[in-house]
Amino acid sequence: MHDAISISKIFGEECIASDRSTNKAKLNPRGKKCLFVGYAKMHAAGTYRLFNPATRKIILSRDVTFICSKREESAEARTQVVKMRQASPRPAV
Repeated sequence: MHDAISISKIFGEECIASDRSTNKAKLNPRGKKCLFVGYAKMHAAGTYRLFNPATRKIILSRDVTFICSKREESAEARTQVVKMRQASPRPAV
């Protein structure tokens, strides 16, 4: 069972969006390096909004691989934020 914090993505996280077009040569690259900018609201569940810096456009894709090196750093940062929130007393309302 995953908690919401461990599966959430970080804004600006690097990822590779797969390009499944059929007009590719055998050894041409099949992915586009992008940055995660959010989730698509009016599309199927699991559709990501990605910014492609090469074309400077937003693309939508469900076939995305997130780059782990940044993800491990961001997971550590999320863990620290959660610990800080748990440690700090909440003000009475």
